[in-house]
Amino acid sequence: MREARTPYVAGNWKMYKSVAETEEYVGRLLGRLPLGNSIEVGLCVPFTALAAAIAASDGSAVRVVAQNMHQENEGAYTGEV
Repeated sequence: MREARTPYVAGNWKMYKSVAETEEYVGRLLGRLPLGNSIEVGLCVPFTALAAAIAASDGSAVRVVAQNMHQENEGAYTGEV
């Protein structure tokens, strides 16, 4: 018999949001997510927005995880802080 799997959806925004933008974005996002409907949700945020995303999602089922940074202003880059 096959084990039941819970869908996991994760999203990121690379380096596109400041701390203030992260707080606003996460606040708006939480109201739009189908939380509690057998779907796990994760936000992969850059190091500079990690604390703000954790605080803004406090008390929700959203998991906040880290991602790497890169010196470029735009693009799908990764690197180290």
